[in-house]
Amino acid sequence: MTELINCEINSNSKPIDVISGGDSRDWDFSNPVAFNIGLPHAKLYKNKAPIGADMDGKLVLPVADLNNMGSSPRDLWLPQIINGGGIAKDILFFVDRMEDGVEEMEKLGLNRYAVISLDPSAWQLLLDSGKVDSKTYQSMNERLENKQAWAHNMLLNNTFNFLYLI
Repeated sequence: MTELINCEINSNSKPIDVISGGDSRDWDFSNPVAFNIGLPHAKLYKNKAPIGADMDGKLVLPVADLNNMGSSPRDLWLPQIINGGGIAKDILFFVDRMEDGVEEMEKLGLNRYAVISLDPSAWQLLLDSGKVDSKTYQSMNERLENKQAWAHNMLLNNTFNFLYLI
């Protein structure tokens, strides 16, 4: 993640001033990144004011574990950064599931970066290397094409035998 920031993000815009991370889970990703590149860290909470680094007038980079729906950046992180006087132009994820969060980041005007993007080429690599079988490969590509149809199929065909939990 540190290399991605140094090679990609900082070269595309003014250097980042502050690294931020969302309530608890994303601190595991954002805190070490901030430490490794020697930047201050702002902890963004769901239900209270952020703590840590001052964001006023600073370029802030949110760092997170996973992009799927994009609701945390939209509903929680970006408003806190803006309310703290900060500016966010980019966002960094460890894994991008290539779902609704892609469009949400575009709507927010954030340049999205990921260490791992689970797009069709990633699933092909996993299939070719034997990390997933052909059934999983086909299922994940179907999910990328139409998440709702995929979910309905999973429920109706009980593919993963999880309905006993309901």
